[in-house]
Amino acid sequence: MSRPFPLPSDVANGRGINPAALARAASAHLRSFLTGQAPIDAAKSMYGERDLVTAELLKTKAATGAATTQQANWARELARTAVLATIQDAASISAGAAIISRSLSLDLGALAQLSVPSRPLTSNDAAKFLAEGQPIPVRNFNFAAGTLRPFGLKTITTYSRELAQSSSIEATVRQTLAESFGLGLDAVMLSSSAASGSQPAGLFQSAPITPTTGGGVAAMLGDIEALYGALAQNGAGANVAIVAPLPQAAVLRAQLSPLFSWPIFASSTMALKSIGAVDLTSFVSGFGTEVQFEVSGATALAMDTAPADISGAPLVKSAYQLEMLALRATMFISWTMRVSGHAQLISGVTW
Repeated sequence: MSRPFPLPSDVANGRGINPAALARAASAHLRSFLTGQAPIDAAKSMYGERDLVTAELLKTKAATGAATTQQANWARELARTAVLATIQDAASISAGAAIISRSLSLDLGALAQLSVPSRPLTSNDAAKFLAEGQPIPVRNFNFAAGTLRPFGLKTITTYSRELAQSSSIEATVRQTLAESFGLGLDAVMLSSSAASGSQPAGLFQSAPITPTTGGGVAAMLGDIEALYGALAQNGAGANVAIVAPLPQAAVLRAQLSPLFSWPIFASSTMALKSIGAVDLTSFVSGFGTEVQFEVSGATALAMDTAPADISGAPLVKSAYQLEMLALRATMFISWTMRVSGHAQLISGVTW
């Protein structure tokens, strides 16, 4: 897939960022497996010499050096933004990705851990109008409020050799990675699961709110009032998003006035008959710049959502026999809430 002239997808946006850069890096890995080239050489033949973001994602020193301008390591910063662009691609199917795209996101880089300060909530935390020479009050932030530690979000997607050789591979990889990462985000982020050695804590750590009885619009409005009331009691502000499974999200959008300005995000992983609310200002996420890719064409794959040992999987396929390429992708991500109680959930709604 050599391009003698640029296509619209080759043109970066106004900030110099091509949102397809991560998919291009993955596509270059797939193509390099077939051609025997290094991934960076495959990327150059596919997209040309000027795609610096893809080059940075592939960790080429030469491309980083060529990218140096007045701002040091700027190609690495664009690479991180390309990772965020993949999450934004997933926002159409992932409520968690939509939350990330509207809130604070930090660069974890090679950090093992990053402490996030608590959020100021009361008048005692506010800046003061003072005359010259008067002592300025100091806000003592609680840096133990939240900690970002990168966790590996991993997926394996498969592609036929014919597809990997075609010009459609970039668009296909971009879509499948966004879908897989987005669904994986929702399954953990929009849950009440405790943190573990392999994943961050779900957002809904507060005790679930009792649903309003009676059904219908009255119960729906009562649940919304209860959610926002619980947030207000914990000092949450006006920057709130509602998250719900698709049926409840559809009911909310159909019944609420167009003047209802808070966003409503649908999730396919949340339990039915539930509704949650998250203060976006209190949510913070972190990403590593590096995304790891590895390709295999001669492996046995356990086609199961929760494989343990491949010998016990209900269905095992041979990539070699089926002429498939298996792409393993790992993204490093974490999230936390800067204030406890700023994410609330109601389960078992009656509407």
